[in-house]
Amino acid sequence: MTLLKSIGNTALFIVFLHLISCWIWFEASLKLETVLVLDHFITPIVTLLIVLIYLGMIKDANFLMVSKSPPFYYVLAFFLGVTFVYLQTPLNNLYNIIFGTDYNIEYEFTLENLMNYQAFSTILIVPVYEEFFFRKFIQNNLQKSIHPVIAFAVSSLLFGVIHLPFYTLLFEGLTFTIHHAYITFFGGMISGFLFYKSKSIGPSIVMHCMWNFGACVL
Repeated sequence: MTLLKSIGNTALFIVFLHLISCWIWFEASLKLETVLVLDHFITPIVTLLIVLIYLGMIKDANFLMVSKSPPFYYVLAFFLGVTFVYLQTPLNNLYNIIFGTDYNIEYEFTLENLMNYQAFSTILIVPVYEEFFFRKFIQNNLQKSIHPVIAFAVSSLLFGVIHLPFYTLLFEGLTFTIHHAYITFFGGMISGFLFYKSKSIGPSIVMHCMWNFGACVL
């Protein structure tokens, strides 16, 4: 895969994410419970299936074989996923220094945030399709043509790009910021490193799941 193709595929991914959420324009005519199910459960599952179909993995009987790397990498992924939540604080402080902002990250442990559809999809569904797309597809194919370090840096940058709040450009009063994409880029670098070293998507998914779990409960 060339750099241009990786950018093009990511652009298609962004367009798809926005198209699949178009139902939200009819939100006013739907019951709250229906909105929550659609937004936080049905939409992520459909996205996962479409991504796997697009990548041709759903036809591959081995696409879920993610445990071929040594157990060490799964333990490391678990640890890095949990600790990255706290690493976001110094990263956030650096961001504030560079851009002159005053973003603040507060930690307040609570399990109540796990009792909804959003937590389920955020922890167990979203990491799977994002890791398959950006690590197993983008990074893995880039590594065949460019240096591996550059490959997972590029895939991490593109991973950050999909977390830019493009929707804010459509509404007055909303501010476009790269803060979330900036934090996500570093998380992607850790995930990309795990994928490169373990040669398996499994540790990357574990890291991403634990990262999102921490974000939900802290």
